[in-house]
Amino acid sequence: VIIARTDALQPHGWDEVERRARAYRAAGADLIFVDGIRTRGDLDTYARRLGDLPLVYNGDLLPIAELAKLPFKLTIHIGTLLAAYRSMRDTMRELRRDGRIGTGTHDGIFEEFVRTMGVPEYQAREQKYKE
Repeated sequence: VIIARTDALQPHGWDEVERRARAYRAAGADLIFVDGIRTRGDLDTYARRLGDLPLVYNGDLLPIAELAKLPFKLTIHIGTLLAAYRSMRDTMRELRRDGRIGTGTHDGIFEEFVRTMGVPEYQAREQKYKE
């Protein structure tokens, strides 16, 4: 998947963004990503001017349910990364401070992780092709 990104919004405005986005699509880009969307007005303009293209939105101006009403094919939500970072940071601080990660933090999470990653399916496939 080729995601074509333009950073033209702040220095050049919407006309240049639109020109570039349409050129990227014509050149074969699968998705178009306009960087610099800072306000709800920016988001609405993005959707209105380029909504006929396969768009990427990177931000958290609206809840997912409201974003789903706009013509974005892919949303990158920084909040997920920040939540994961906070958890990892706090865990690593605990490990440095205490020399271990506290008890009770593993309550079934390893098994859930293994299932989520599809390990049982991969193991079954491995067995099938081993024989």
